[in-house]
Amino acid sequence: MEILNNEMAKKEKFIGLLTGSQKILTDYGDTSKAALLEQQKKDFANFRYRIAIIGALNRGKTTLLNTMLGIKDDSISPIDSNVCTAAVIRYIDKSFNNNKECLRVSFNDGRKPEEFTFEKADRFQRYLSHVDRNTEAEKVTQIEVFGDFPLVGDRAVFIDTPGMGSKWDNDNALSDFGRKVADAVLFLTASNMPFDQDEKDLLESLAPEIRKKLIFVLTKSDRIDEAAIIKTKEFIKKNLVEIGIDDPGIIYPVGAGVVLELITNGNNKKTMGILQKNPYKIKNEIIETLNGKSDEEAVSILKEKFGIADLEQAIYDTIHREDLFLDTMKRKSGDMWEYFKSAKTEFDRTHNEYKEKTLPELEQKVKSLNEAKLAFESDYAQIKKRFCSKWDAEVSYLPGRLDTAKNEIKQGLDNFLTITNPLLYKKELNAITEKLNRCIKESLDRNIADIEANLTETVSQLESEIAVAIGKLFDIKVDIDFTLKLKDIWLSSFSMLGAGVAIGGTSMGFIAAAIIAFVQAKLAALGAGSIIVAVTTWLGIGTGEALLTASAVLATTLAVGIPALVLGIGAVVFSTDFMKKQFNERLLKTVKEKLDKIFSEMRTDIPSTLKEIRTDYISKIDAALQEEIKRQKIVLDDVIAEKNGETGRFEALNKKIRDYEDIINKWSDFCGELQV
Repeated sequence: MEILNNEMAKKEKFIGLLTGSQKILTDYGDTSKAALLEQQKKDFANFRYRIAIIGALNRGKTTLLNTMLGIKDDSISPIDSNVCTAAVIRYIDKSFNNNKECLRVSFNDGRKPEEFTFEKADRFQRYLSHVDRNTEAEKVTQIEVFGDFPLVGDRAVFIDTPGMGSKWDNDNALSDFGRKVADAVLFLTASNMPFDQDEKDLLESLAPEIRKKLIFVLTKSDRIDEAAIIKTKEFIKKNLVEIGIDDPGIIYPVGAGVVLELITNGNNKKTMGILQKNPYKIKNEIIETLNGKSDEEAVSILKEKFGIADLEQAIYDTIHREDLFLDTMKRKSGDMWEYFKSAKTEFDRTHNEYKEKTLPELEQKVKSLNEAKLAFESDYAQIKKRFCSKWDAEVSYLPGRLDTAKNEIKQGLDNFLTITNPLLYKKELNAITEKLNRCIKESLDRNIADIEANLTETVSQLESEIAVAIGKLFDIKVDIDFTLKLKDIWLSSFSMLGAGVAIGGTSMGFIAAAIIAFVQAKLAALGAGSIIVAVTTWLGIGTGEALLTASAVLATTLAVGIPALVLGIGAVVFSTDFMKKQFNERLLKTVKEKLDKIFSEMRTDIPSTLKEIRTDYISKIDAALQEEIKRQKIVLDDVIAEKNGETGRFEALNKKIRDYEDIINKWSDFCGELQV
């Protein structure tokens, strides 16, 4: 007590550091650890050594506690194997509650704590344990049992936790809570199932600072003989070494169940009958030793026999050490120092990752997207310039090629535009029309083929270059979707050459087909089905009566002075030869004139239309590309937002690290003070 009194100043400073640490944890959202520190502050304000009991389900935790604390009432702390603890239970001497014995239940739903006297303990069973999960048990944060507990007195508090491996997640969390706040941890394993895999996994998961607190207890040892106890302890030590616990210290074998029977029922015949059923250690001589003994004497004998006394003495010696408070404060201060250092190490790692990877990568991504946009705009300007230049150059060759085609067609007309048989006029006219159409098509195809191929290649090159440029904009090799969109845009623009033209994408023949369609459209506008029929119409000669009309005109002119019959016959013969020649010459001349007119219009209209197509095509591409740039800007904005968010988190992390450095230094200085 003298040391405790001399260390009041250090105690106040220690609690002040806990308060500062609690604020840091709360400020940074770690409320669960802040709550643990709040409990530690309360414990150190009224200093008590905290001893937690942990273990898997049905390892006898509550039985051992009831035995050591002398709890007789099963309703306060049930030990039925089918009923398992559902909350953290703190066993505290009644001296901390104005010497009043009671049970106090605290809740997580905002309710005020409820208190029950021991006489009415059965009323709080729904909070204390469960056979199956119930709603009330889930709302309990902890239960405090204030009683007459001489073992701990005003020096310690026992913490009973739910069994590990429970099917309820909250039970496992509460068990974890218990061992974290404890100064010492009794780890229970049972003699009938010692150190199973679940227990091994749990011990392997414990942090080094918790392993240092462990005291190993072998429960239910009253059920096996001495040889089996020795063998089981060796088995436990071997397994502990395998998981890195080389020096577990003393393993305490205890048989709490037998002793608790005596505590609960007293030293009487009923108890003796129960003890006689024990198959191993309760021999007749032990029972005989209990004859005539008081309850207290009998309990003391059995505690000595079944290891309880040794465990109680070890606990008593620990919590009644004169320097316990200072030693505990040193250890807790060291724990806090180590905790914040460990946490800061993780923060430093994250900080370095932010600094060296996350933020530079996002910065580079923003830079790359901006550069990609500028590069794309520059590349596209050059691509468009090259396309327009090549397109216009090819189109500029078109008038000359049309003139060549026209001259070839005229030359062909000299060879085949002749009516040889008046009686077969209509049939020959159809044949000539077919020849002329074929001549026009062949000549146009021949003279425009290379221009057409070059324009097709120009369009394909534009599509390819833009697809690559768009790919760079989005950091991919080629944007296939946009390539397909370009083809749709091209077909849409090319339809300006005229409806009804069959366009197979950008395949060869589309310009010639369009020009032929242009010629046909011009002829159709004149109300004729073909160029020859149109010309004969322009000459004023109907296809069904051309020869008769011509002969009649000529016969009238030459009929003077000749007998009617002779003249009539002669006129027919003469007029046939004469009119045939005149007709052919006039037909040839008129057809050529009309071809001149049509090709003259084409020399102007077709190049003009092709330039309009180019303008429309580029305009539609410009609009489509603006949509792609907008889409890229959305990506850029998202990256910028992500970068800004990460930058904010980085700055917050910097502040957190500074705050942690500050509290680490304070704990370090305090640990140094405690060593003096």
